[in-house]
Amino acid sequence: MKHARLAMIAAVLTAALGFGTPVSAGDAPAGGATAPTVDAAAGPFERHHRDHPSYSLGPVDPARADKVRAINADCLSCHSDAGVKAPPRAGMDLGRLATLTVSAGDFNKSVHAAQACTNCHGDAAAPYPHGADITAATKNCVACHPRAERTIVPAFEDSRHFLRHRQDFTCASCHDAHTMVKASALGSPRAVAAQDNAACLGCHRAQGKPPLASAGTMPDLDLHHAWLPSADLHFSAVRCIDCHVEATEAGYTHRFVRITKANRDCASCHSGESALRTRLYRKALTGPQVTPAGYLNPAILDQAYVVGATRNILIDQAVIGLGALLLASLGLHGLFRFLVPAGVRKRVDALHGGHAPVYVFRLWIRVWHWCNVALMTALALSGVVLHFSRPITAAGSFALAHKIHAACGLALTAAIVLFLVGNALTGNWRQFMPAGSGLMGRLVRQARFYLWDIFRGGEHPFPITADRHFNPLQQIVYALVMYVACPVLVATGLLLLVPDVLTGRVMGMDALTLVATVHYVTAAAILLFTLSHIYLATTGGTVLSHLRSMITGWHRD
Repeated sequence: MKHARLAMIAAVLTAALGFGTPVSAGDAPAGGATAPTVDAAAGPFERHHRDHPSYSLGPVDPARADKVRAINADCLSCHSDAGVKAPPRAGMDLGRLATLTVSAGDFNKSVHAAQACTNCHGDAAAPYPHGADITAATKNCVACHPRAERTIVPAFEDSRHFLRHRQDFTCASCHDAHTMVKASALGSPRAVAAQDNAACLGCHRAQGKPPLASAGTMPDLDLHHAWLPSADLHFSAVRCIDCHVEATEAGYTHRFVRITKANRDCASCHSGESALRTRLYRKALTGPQVTPAGYLNPAILDQAYVVGATRNILIDQAVIGLGALLLASLGLHGLFRFLVPAGVRKRVDALHGGHAPVYVFRLWIRVWHWCNVALMTALALSGVVLHFSRPITAAGSFALAHKIHAACGLALTAAIVLFLVGNALTGNWRQFMPAGSGLMGRLVRQARFYLWDIFRGGEHPFPITADRHFNPLQQIVYALVMYVACPVLVATGLLLLVPDVLTGRVMGMDALTLVATVHYVTAAAILLFTLSHIYLATTGGTVLSHLRSMITGWHRD
């Protein structure tokens, strides 16, 4: 019973795994080999293993390729679109023939192109009209791929497809023997994904009646993948089996798991240790894991930008190094301020105590500022999770971080637009524009204050007034951040929400990779600025004086 079931599974395909080479009557080994004894009690797999121990074609016939081409050309003269349009014989059932056609171009590129049609369909397929036993004479897959019994069939029998569809589901349901191309011949992982996913989507996105009679109503593919950001982009760059099939070091097991057991841990692929390295890209990732330009997993990057898995390590190191240097500098600066003699502190307190309060920040500016603080904090934390994701983190953290990052990014977009419009309508934009005359001298005086005078109790060279909220250094830096960096951050972030539009190459780099890199570098620059901004906010008359002014609107040193 078991063997009959296994034979039924492998009904049509002489599969494309390349484990063996078919043996036809015309290619039998020389030497007068004795015909094997048929044991009717043995199953088809046992008989095949016993009768074909070597799976050898014997001596190579130089003319064999020409014979194969001639045989196949004769078959394709009818079983092709050209044959249906211009049948070479009269009286043919063209309606029936139209259901049995093969693209000659696709077949000649397929894994079975070197095999004669009669190798699989038997000698009954050679004459026309074909013999009545042509269907029975067609070999099953294991006739040429006997290892399927050990490596594929057991897992296949345990898969969801076979358990639900048994009679209808065979090797040929997924693997078209006439068009399937070896992965190694396709040239790229993306092409492999396209071929493999076409087999899945052919049923799961079938228009009208599904190909399998027992399928009934097919699940709504879009509904089941609603949790997956940019689902169509995933379908074009990753195989369905990368999430829905068990995998081993040797490859895939053909054991399709239940939907509820499919891999939903985004970080398993979106990380430096991406599972794609042992799945779709395992043959492509044979070279260095980091390119001279610093990109991680270059073979993946060449096909698809994968957040977390294809980041630039050199840029990461530069950002982390600059961040560490900045924190060390700010910490040292703060330590020197803390060590200022008590007498100097009293002189500073007396100096600032004589200034009258000034109303500086309007209500809309204060509300906008604190909303920005919340959004920037959420974006920074979620961005770190996305960029430096690791499979060991809790399942779902990457997906949650993606949702938070996208939602906060859209909110920040609205906040930046509100700021720019509000600045234009209220004239607040003038606070960011330093006067041109004597600018360099003012910048030097301000820098001297931060680097020297602040430790000696010196008076601030540009105290806050109703007409001037920022010192010259702040004006330049804030203008660059709010009018250059933030718009770039928003624009690149919005583009990353619709990655399908980022096709082609810009300056020799993949457009999506370029946009993602600019987005990351800009975000890192804003983060470093924010660290400095927070620290400098403590350099007023008291540590909290600037903070209070952004709450109340009134400034007093």
